[in-house]
Amino acid sequence: MDTTQETRYHREVRATLDQVVELLDKQALVKELSSKQATHQQGLVETLVVRQQAAQIERRIEQLHPADLAFLIEGLPPARRTTIWDLVGRERRGAVLIELSDAVRGSLFAEMQEREIIGAVEHLASDDIADLVPSLPPDVVLALLRALDGKDRTEVQTVLSFPPAASARSWSWMCRASMAMYRWTWRCARSVAAAACPNAWIRSSSSIAPVP
Repeated sequence: MDTTQETRYHREVRATLDQVVELLDKQALVKELSSKQATHQQGLVETLVVRQQAAQIERRIEQLHPADLAFLIEGLPPARRTTIWDLVGRERRGAVLIELSDAVRGSLFAEMQEREIIGAVEHLASDDIADLVPSLPPDVVLALLRALDGKDRTEVQTVLSFPPAASARSWSWMCRASMAMYRWTWRCARSVAAAACPNAWIRSSSSIAPVP
């Protein structure tokens, strides 16, 4: 991409971002006006207009590269971030999450259900998944690892075993996640052993230190 094309591209991105913000402003105005004229008919009108504006916003953000969409989301107040995020397709969410700052990514994760997080992240490359893992609670990480196939799970765990220049916060998180994984592995091993040799398991279980 030469300088002219790059300049044109940035202008187009900026125009798209401005259009999205303008549509959000209109959407907020419609809701405000409707709340002042609270009738059943006004409610129907508001719903129709809001849906139309949401469809327009969705079409705009579909044109954006994940990095540009991340830029837009980060520039919005928290409530509007959620509005935009709800319109981002599931298949694009992972790529956008990678581009977001830790703080904004964490705030979006906090609003998402576990299944939504897994659906957004599980199709990404292993190193990208590993990059997102420190933003997740350990129990969600455990569910995510279970959802991955064996090869991807091993690759993610390998990357997590060697965090580059890890901070104290990262190491603290790694300790919690490792303990969660240890508990899960230990329970699986205990279940297998109990199924294979139930009588021996009963006799020996008292000598095995429980996992906290």
